[in-house]
Amino acid sequence: MGLPTQTYPIFTTTIPSTKQKISFRPFLVSEQKSLLIADETQDFDTMAKTVKEVLKNTIQDDIDIDNLASVDIEYLFTQVRAKSVGEIVELRFGCTDECTDIEKSFVVIPVDLTEIEVDFPKDFSDTIQLSENMWMKMKLPTIDAGKYAVDSDDQDADLKVIAGCIETIYTKDELWNMQENSTDEILNFIRNLTTKQFDEVEKFFHNMPVLHKVIEWDCPVCKRHNVREIRGLKDFFL
Repeated sequence: MGLPTQTYPIFTTTIPSTKQKISFRPFLVSEQKSLLIADETQDFDTMAKTVKEVLKNTIQDDIDIDNLASVDIEYLFTQVRAKSVGEIVELRFGCTDECTDIEKSFVVIPVDLTEIEVDFPKDFSDTIQLSENMWMKMKLPTIDAGKYAVDSDDQDADLKVIAGCIETIYTKDELWNMQENSTDEILNFIRNLTTKQFDEVEKFFHNMPVLHKVIEWDCPVCKRHNVREIRGLKDFFL
């Protein structure tokens, strides 16, 4: 006689950047083990690949996980994690180096994952005006762009992130789709921007929506009031 077929509860949430509603199940013991192994490596690429694989398994709808914005991946992961292991996680924080006894300063603070939301700045726009007759249509970076951010040996790391976020360049008369151009061609275009134009590009990244949580506590040793912001894949890899 065969073992019974497992059934799982199904939950719903909304992808922040697209507003698409999706359904998901909790992750399984085998998937949780994969996450723990990835966490132990402290390697961004391994963590990102594992999170995407878990989301591909748990999300019940047909969506392209690989092309989702990083902030969407982070949000969806916290939602799945909340329904799989628990909505409350306990994070450990210590005081600053100026504390009289750092070892005794560490505190454990409970964080409710269901209260963490994506912050969309009011002045955020996905269109950058380069001149009177030229614009760039941008998209939010995927989680894979994070590998450039942690690669300090790549002098073009920041430019590669930008290149991967340009969808189209257009004027009133013409449009260039970046999928039809090589990475080297796009990088060369970026290198030839004026300083003022590049400043406008940087504004896009500075104003992007972000998943974050501000943690505040008073040190039990020196009584200093501490403020810490958690954000990004490593902080939410709970």
